[in-house]
Amino acid sequence: MSNSREGRIKDQFICHAVNQLTIYKSPWNLEPWRPDLSLSSTYYNKCNPT
Repeated sequence: MSNSREGRIKDQFICHAVNQLTIYKSPWNLEPWRPDLSLSSTYYNKCNPT
């Protein structure tokens, strides 16, 4: 089982990898301080929820 920080990073990574708006963005900015939302909410927030 992963902790909340790992879940945030994982969701941001998956989001950037599949999101047509962010896949070519550089850098992806995988930030553990971002809120721990669901993957769909992370996607809706363009991969970097506030």
